Amino acid sequence: MNSLNSSARNSFSTYYENYFTERAVRKINDNSENKIISENSGLTEISAKEIATALLSNTSVELLNLNHNSIGDVGALEIAESLHINSTLQNLKLSSNHIGVLGAQAIAAALEINTSLEQLNLSGNEIYTDGAIAIAKSLLLNTSLQHLDLSSTELNYLGIKSIAAALVNNFSLKILHLDSNYIDDRGAIEIAETLRNNTTLQKLSLSDNLFNEGGANAIGEALITNTSLKYLNLEKNIKFDTPLQSFKKALINNTTLTTCKLGNTKIEYEDANSLAEILKNNTTLTKLSLNIFDISPIGLTTLRNSLKIDTSLTSNSVNDFNENQATEEVKHYKRSFKYRNKEKETLEHKGTISLCLLAPELPTEIANLISQQLLITEHDADTLQRIGHLV
Repeated sequence: MNSLNSSARNSFSTYYENYFTERAVRKINDNSENKIISENSGLTEISAKEIATALLSNTSVELLNLNHNSIGDVGALEIAESLHINSTLQNLKLSSNHIGVLGAQAIAAALEINTSLEQLNLSGNEIYTDGAIAIAKSLLLNTSLQHLDLSSTELNYLGIKSIAAALVNNFSLKILHLDSNYIDDRGAIEIAETLRNNTTLQKLSLSDNLFNEGGANAIGEALITNTSLKYLNLEKNIKFDTPLQSFKKALINNTTLTTCKLGNTKIEYEDANSLAEILKNNTTLTKLSLNIFDISPIGLTTLRNSLKIDTSLTSNSVNDFNENQATEEVKHYKRSFKYRNKEKETLEHKGTISLCLLAPELPTEIANLISQQLLITEHDADTLQRIGHLV
């Protein structure tokens, strides 16, 4: 019985793969479609070979999305071969396809001569150090790639070092995702050195890595002189709970960064003063994301006072400020507060900055300051009491 069930599943999987492969190949051969999307379609290296063969003579497809399939190294080799000849494809998505070092090296070799590809997504593939080194080498020669996603690709220090070094002499890449890898302080310092010299990169995401204050300080110092980066994400890095001290000088002096996500944050008196000074002096930043998990009464008071005079920040990590919905009493704040207990129950109120208080309890004096800050009604205060914020 089990063998029959297994046979039936295999038969269905084969039918499923053949159906989506034939559909993709037919669209490519028609030479009229500019997008081929076959995400999560059960594709294997056999499918990849047929699709790659069709791409050799295609002059219309600009986007090929094969995310979440199982083409593996063999399938990646086939796709890479097509990139040697195809001069139309601009966006290639191969996320989570069981591609390893060999597949990454093949794609990197193709990038060295390809002049049309602008976006490449290899996230969720285990390319490791050798794959990253090959990609880095291609970045020294490629002049068309603008967007590269290497999130969750098992990159460690040596892989990051090679990518960072290549970017010093790369003048085309504008967006780089390196989230969920193994970037420690050494890797972050290498990236910081790149930021001191690179004048092209505009968006950099390093969330969910392993660096702490040492790496953060290096990146913060690099931002003081960097003139190209507009977006930076450093959320979910371990032992990194005082980012404002690392980035205070950068956020006061930098004139290009518009979005900065710093993640978990403690707000003591000094931190609140730092944030207040940033808000007063930076006129470029439009989105500052902080997940505040601990705040002192003095820190909250200082922060409350600083928010009243800020005029530049316009949005946040949770929800945008809506000028039309806000009452006259809260329009002078520019963002909105959101409070969360440890069970993630939420209460939102119109206001100004998005500050997530993840501590399970708040002292009464802090809760009272919150009520004054947001003009919380008696009914809202009762709601806060019920979900465990007031003690």
